[in-house]
Amino acid sequence: MEEPDHPGPQAADQTGRGDHRQHLPCRHQHAPRPPGAGRPVRGKGRQGRGEPRLAQGEDRLGDLAGAGDLSGEDIVRLIFDGTGVKACLDRRVTSIPLLVVLGVRRDGQKVLLAVKNMGGETEAAWRHVLEDLLARRLEAPELVIVDGGKGLEAALASLWSDVPVQRCTVHKERNLLAHAPKELHDEVKADYTDMMYAKDADEARKKRKAFLAKWRLRCRGVADSLEEAGDRLFTW
Repeated sequence: MEEPDHPGPQAADQTGRGDHRQHLPCRHQHAPRPPGAGRPVRGKGRQGRGEPRLAQGEDRLGDLAGAGDLSGEDIVRLIFDGTGVKACLDRRVTSIPLLVVLGVRRDGQKVLLAVKNMGGETEAAWRHVLEDLLARRLEAPELVIVDGGKGLEAALASLWSDVPVQRCTVHKERNLLAHAPKELHDEVKADYTDMMYAKDADEARKKRKAFLAKWRLRCRGVADSLEEAGDRLFTW
């Protein structure tokens, strides 16, 4: 059974390939990082309160959601996310489902391309979002990052069947932890980080095999969750 994740913005290097592990779904969530890696820091905000600020060299999110023609944008990656926001409507708190598309330019800057309230994450809903991007003359990206939802993947297959698809690694880690008791979280995270920072695809496959063998014995749900993502977790 498909186990949806929720992807987020992904850093890219000067070639546009970027770091496949640095999917940041929001400013408070971080992908596994090797020792010494940088991270957002906190600084003084208004009225002396600490507010998040970006680490040196990290770009702020650009906003093209209201833009028309996207043909001049050098977007090499697209990140799709189904999320929800809570709003007070008629004195009741209601969750509003949103479909969000982020783009990553070749220089690594992330830009917001679309935010749509489509009532859910069906294939038809995602097709509407994709067709709107095509109508705005967005060219096919080099890679798309998805959350594993069947509706999104079906919509992508019908429009961009030849574009490589990558499952979000950050939210797959969250899925793994959701299947493990709390006392095993540190061990699961350590094994997962070691696998995702493999030096090449061959080493990643070996570490994946070892991960599955170990966690089938320790906690079957963790192994099943990793296996569900298949090779798309290692498209990079």
